[in-house]
Amino acid sequence: MKNIKWVVLALCFVALALYACQSLKRTKAPRSGAVTTKHAAGSAKCDGKKGDDLIRAIFPDDASWKKVFVVANTDATCNGRTVLNREHLISAVKDPRYNDFLGSNSTATNIQELAAFLANASHETTGAAEGKFDGGLCFAVERGCPGAAKCSNYCHDPDAWGPKCPDGYYGRGALQISWPMNYAEVSKDIFGDANILLNNPDGLLSSDTAWKASLVFWLKHIGGFGDTSQTTIKNQATCHNAIVSNTVDFGKTIEVINGDIECNSLDVPEAINRIDYYKTYVNAFSSACGMKIEPTTNLKCVLKATKSSRCGKDWTDANSRCGQVCRTADDCPKGEACFGRLDTKVCQ
Repeated sequence: MKNIKWVVLALCFVALALYACQSLKRTKAPRSGAVTTKHAAGSAKCDGKKGDDLIRAIFPDDASWKKVFVVANTDATCNGRTVLNREHLISAVKDPRYNDFLGSNSTATNIQELAAFLANASHETTGAAEGKFDGGLCFAVERGCPGAAKCSNYCHDPDAWGPKCPDGYYGRGALQISWPMNYAEVSKDIFGDANILLNNPDGLLSSDTAWKASLVFWLKHIGGFGDTSQTTIKNQATCHNAIVSNTVDFGKTIEVINGDIECNSLDVPEAINRIDYYKTYVNAFSSACGMKIEPTTNLKCVLKATKSSRCGKDWTDANSRCGQVCRTADDCPKGEACFGRLDTKVCQ
């Protein structure tokens, strides 16, 4: 009996010692660089999230959405709130055809892509006052359209291309899809028929189609410059590939979207506005996730002054190089009026 008593006492002492050790571990201050409880809880909110799950984590409800897109949800002149809303974005992103969007295993990469995508969309649709970055998604349709003369500038040959030329293919949606060929491109991807949106361009504004059309352009439209690019990507690319690359090149997304129009000289105001929206969103989204993610350093599409044009230095160069990218006056040699001497067959 005495031996049994001592064994019991010894086991009790061991149990007390183990309990004391566990208590010390729980109360010990975290080592330098360790994640605090508050940060860990925030990180868990977005950690490993992809696609629509990440969007729901950052925008858990309509109230959180309205805090970012203030003007769109408070200004009566904005026509974008019923089209470019949270519900429609989530619906579009859930489509398995667009799984690559926010599809990285890296939460930081997905936050960068969401910020870049919504920054470009916000610039295209902004209703913000100068110097403000709260006006994204205000306008679902290019301002002034239909009606203004500029709305007819997207058709060079009405008889040859686009049944709704000359007034049908102005900007619509989050990334303001314009030009007949872009309507055909997104229509074929979404509906399996290029003619659906060519015959009814206003159909792009139906339900979640406006977001889907912008996702198609973001993920699949190849554009920008090749070896003449001043970005880190020296070939044509998609916006998606630019932002998820090792260099995380936001400047390349500007180049893909608007080429020589915004990437023809240093610090074009439109390009700077896109950059400022992007910085705003990276900070806001990483904060919402309880993480600290810095905007990429590769922000601009022009790093040094240049006089080059997408279509070359003279008409011979333009005729041989431009192909289907020569669509506006900005595609012509500098200082020239568009298509005056350009071989029209090159642009068909």
